[in-house]
Amino acid sequence: MITFEIYFKEKLKENCLRHKITSPKKPIVRIEYRPRTMSYLLSGTACIFPLSEYLSAQPAIVDVLYILIKDTEDEFDDRCIRNFVLLQDCVNKEELFIQTLSLLESSRLIDSAYTSITSELFNNASIKVLLKTASELIGNPIFLSDNTTKMLECSDTDELAQVNDELIACILKNGFITADLFEKYDYAHLLKDIAKSRKAFFLESRYPEKLNRLIVTVNVNSRYFGWLIAIPYKRDFKPEHCEIMDILANAVSIGLERNKTSLAVSSTENLLMELLTGRFESRDEFLRRVKGFGWTLKDSYNAIVIGYKNPTENNTQHGIRTMMAYKNHLSLIFPAIKSIYTNERLVMLVETIALTQVMYNLEIFITNNNLAASVSNTFSSIIDFREYYEQSSDILNLGLELNKDKSIFYYHEMYLYHCFYSLKKSGRLEHYCMPELKEIIQYDRTYKTNLAETVRAYLKFRNFNDTAKHLKIHRNTLVYRLGKFKELTRLNLSSGDDIYRLWLSFLILDLSRKSLI
Repeated sequence: MITFEIYFKEKLKENCLRHKITSPKKPIVRIEYRPRTMSYLLSGTACIFPLSEYLSAQPAIVDVLYILIKDTEDEFDDRCIRNFVLLQDCVNKEELFIQTLSLLESSRLIDSAYTSITSELFNNASIKVLLKTASELIGNPIFLSDNTTKMLECSDTDELAQVNDELIACILKNGFITADLFEKYDYAHLLKDIAKSRKAFFLESRYPEKLNRLIVTVNVNSRYFGWLIAIPYKRDFKPEHCEIMDILANAVSIGLERNKTSLAVSSTENLLMELLTGRFESRDEFLRRVKGFGWTLKDSYNAIVIGYKNPTENNTQHGIRTMMAYKNHLSLIFPAIKSIYTNERLVMLVETIALTQVMYNLEIFITNNNLAASVSNTFSSIIDFREYYEQSSDILNLGLELNKDKSIFYYHEMYLYHCFYSLKKSGRLEHYCMPELKEIIQYDRTYKTNLAETVRAYLKFRNFNDTAKHLKIHRNTLVYRLGKFKELTRLNLSSGDDIYRLWLSFLILDLSRKSLI
């Protein structure tokens, strides 16, 4: 909305000789050039007059803004005029009229955009409807992408498909920008520019295969989410289209925050990031946070971390771009798995029940792309994702340091190495305890048995008679308990590896001062 005061400051002040604005907030509704009569003028009209003609005119009976061009040395009494601006004679009257008319048309289009878009938002319109509303106003297709270049929604897919643009064709085919085009168009720098921008901006293309763009950042819950892009398919861009895109970006942000199901993968990434930063204190708190996002909490999980075999590639520009492309590719292979790109590595939260099948397919991908991956221990509470992500990240570092020929490292293989590596820096030592032992301890609590105590005593004496004597039980009772332990855990008390890992787990429980026994 252009008011008398705004119009004066932006368009007239530079050539002003004298002025008086008594109605600064009055919106300008139309522009008139040398009107023959002022008896029918609307309130809020801006009237352009040569001063000589104004002196002989009948004043308007409503609030108008007189724009007077000084073409005579005659003076006028400004006491009987409420709003006027006296300009130098060098001002081109016809050109000023055309500029003002264009300015008002732009203002009306922006006002119409604000009214239309906010009205749709008030009526709980979908993101697609918001995009379509803005698209009709600027005459060009608009689409929404998250910060991994995935296209989440579009004003009109058929219309976008007719655009002669290499990147648009790639997005429509794959759902995101592939690594080769990511490199060709230097998306690493572009994405940084988008993330830093606060207002919509024009992006001119230097390539014949790529059209110009109008881009604006979208934030969700005050965090960078992605961007909106308009493509000049039918009409050239105009300055007012930037303001319309700004209005649309605000509406889309509100819509995404309100309609959580529209966040799709990116809402998951936001929640995973909150898990990784220790945002949640309890499972119930997390459950309240994710209500409406389509999350269903499972009984057990594993964290998988993927990086390059050569760790120096993780933080190179090429490495980062390529890993983001890998993330998009893996999301198509594993659409149900939640993943996030953080600290130059790809992190996946996998349900334990699906781990075997996931690793079968992942191993092929890892090998073909010269990557390396690590799999954490199993954990049951999703709020422990942060600790087990760090665990998996640590064993990937350790694994590559100890055996660079391998591509996948499992926590149970790196258990002892990681224990000594982690005990120095961790305050929650029980997280490094074997899950099988924790399950037995829980079993003891539930069924009032003492299998864990029995196994610990047996590990100490390694003799049936001595162990039974120490526990003050019959030898047959000892044999039964050890058999039950083996049945529940599938661990072999004759295996040196299993014995050693169990013994260390008992020590960890002692050291943690939160012994589960």
